[in-house]
Amino acid sequence: MPRLSLRTKLLIAFLVVLLPLLALIVYGYTVSYKQRSEDIMDEQVRTSQAIGALVDASIDDALAVAWSFSKDPIVRTMDSRQIDPYLESLATSLPQYDSLAVLDSEGNSVGLSLRPPPGAPRPGATGRPYFQALKSTHQPAISDVLISRATGNPTVAVVVPMLDDSGALMGATVAALDLDYLAQRVETIGVRPSQGIFLSDTQGTMVFHTLLAREEWGQRSLADYPPVQTALGGAPARIREMKGLSGDERIVSATRTPKYAWVVGVSTPVAVALAPLQDTLRYSLLFLSGAIVFSGGLAILLAEFLVRPLRQLTRSAVALGKGERQAVEIHTGDELEQLAGAFTWMADAVSDKEAQLRGHAQQLNQEVQERVTAQRQLEQVNHELEAFSYSVSHDLRAPLRAIDGFSHAVLEDYADKLDEEGKQYLQRMCAASKRMERLIDDLLKLSRITRAELRREEVDLSAMAQEITAELRDRQPEREVQLVVTPRLVADGDPRLLRVVLENLLSNAWKFTSKHPRARIELGVTEHEGKPAYFVRDDGAGFDMAYAEKLFGAFQRLHSAEEFPGTGIGLATVQRIINRHGGRIWAEGAVDEGATFYFTLQA
Repeated sequence: MPRLSLRTKLLIAFLVVLLPLLALIVYGYTVSYKQRSEDIMDEQVRTSQAIGALVDASIDDALAVAWSFSKDPIVRTMDSRQIDPYLESLATSLPQYDSLAVLDSEGNSVGLSLRPPPGAPRPGATGRPYFQALKSTHQPAISDVLISRATGNPTVAVVVPMLDDSGALMGATVAALDLDYLAQRVETIGVRPSQGIFLSDTQGTMVFHTLLAREEWGQRSLADYPPVQTALGGAPARIREMKGLSGDERIVSATRTPKYAWVVGVSTPVAVALAPLQDTLRYSLLFLSGAIVFSGGLAILLAEFLVRPLRQLTRSAVALGKGERQAVEIHTGDELEQLAGAFTWMADAVSDKEAQLRGHAQQLNQEVQERVTAQRQLEQVNHELEAFSYSVSHDLRAPLRAIDGFSHAVLEDYADKLDEEGKQYLQRMCAASKRMERLIDDLLKLSRITRAELRREEVDLSAMAQEITAELRDRQPEREVQLVVTPRLVADGDPRLLRVVLENLLSNAWKFTSKHPRARIELGVTEHEGKPAYFVRDDGAGFDMAYAEKLFGAFQRLHSAEEFPGTGIGLATVQRIINRHGGRIWAEGAVDEGATFYFTLQA
């Protein structure tokens, strides 16, 4: 990392002081941006709701118009010569409709306010989905966006059934909403000049858009447009920034009309909405730039004032490092002068300490050599102890095997020559040699555990306990023992050594409950002095708490070997493993009421 001069550090310090101001400006802009966006979205939601009410009212008006002239006697004659003039006259007072029409029961035109040219077919609705819906339900229907065959304008047809006295369909009346006229009315409802208004039907088809060409009306699906998707689901859409239908970045809001479930959307260009905030940000950054220039100049002047005496101190320090005593003369009347005085005192003290340090260094070197020698001796002793353990194991096992082997041979080959007392003596010799061999194994295991390297990792005690208890069940499948293991018990330790701990504790619990026809053994965790304490609990023979301290000593047994077999090494081994993990083990129990062994591990 390159070294920075004091002048550079001071300049950086002044700039860092200005960072909170920059952060405050950015934070203020962010908060204002969010609030401004929320206000605009709220306003757009209110606007879209007002437009939605207008759209629903327009459809209701169209239904009312269609219903009104469907009941007219002239219309019900189904005579084109009478109906056409009537509709032409009626349409002059209803500019919001592109056309008015009367259809027969098959959707053929029998009356039209805009007559087609001579020889041209009269436009009908046969096969149109909206007419088929009316025909099957005898209920009013609303079409998708249609292009008027008479005027070429985009329209939405509102169709009302005409029923005869028997209730049969005799035809339908049509009021075709002029979408140009509807869009013009929408723009009068408090819409800002830069805002765009769009309307889609219940299927997401665009009915109109004030910023798009009329040729796109009714030809474009908005079903996948996020604001329309949200509004069709019933919730108001509020999107802070997205690409609008007109291609620029916009704040978009949309709501569903309350009655006919069409979607009204209002959008505002982001650039227009945030223009006041961007002007404020621009002025704030200009002010900050001026503050940076001023602070930088002030930092340079202050650095020059501080650096001059510090250079003199540096030269004196270099000279002191070379063993030269050089006085420091600084008269600034401030902390720098005090620093110079302290430096002079330090130079005098350094000489006195050098002699002391040399003596201490010699003494330290001597202690290090002694520790190295002691370490080597300890390693040699450990090596010899390991060799001795192997030798003892080998040398003791050989005669034990001989005693065991010859005892079995005498029992097998001379059984007919021995009385029962002699056979019993030989059997006791075999059992004693077996116990001695197990004792040697446990002693060697205890010795290895003391010297083994500790390798910590995450250990799943629950899974380990399940494996051990499964092995115990396999050995004595006839026993009825309820084994309860708390799931997901995880500890940090050596998995090999922790398995030895659980094997000893669970095996002891299994052994000391063997006199009960039904037993219960539990592995769980509790809290002790703010740390997790794991425990193994049983309802077996238990022990007298007066002898609790003897439990973890080697060869210490509270029960006879005839009652409960064992060497008395297991709990001593467990205690050494727990001690190596920086933890503690203790037990609680009562005679014939079971025992609980707790242990902790250092995190």
